[in-house]
Amino acid sequence: MKHYIVHPAATMAGHQVLRSVSHHQHQQLIASLSAVISVQLWPHQIATIEALIAGYQEMGTLNEEIVREYLPCENEVAQLYPAD
Repeated sequence: MKHYIVHPAATMAGHQVLRSVSHHQHQQLIASLSAVISVQLWPHQIATIEALIAGYQEMGTLNEEIVREYLPCENEVAQLYPAD
């Protein structure tokens, strides 16, 4: 038997999160956790998970920006020092 509890306060808007995810992402998180046989979540746990997701998304964006900035340099180096 599946036992799944999300404490009501955990789904309420207004819980302070340093980095936030969209409402849709929040709902996806809640839905994906429903596949777990037994889980009990508190607001701070959901906020932590959301902050981690948002942080990884920010890191991905930053990585894309770094690649865009340095790709021309890599191409120039590749032309100057072709592989044998």
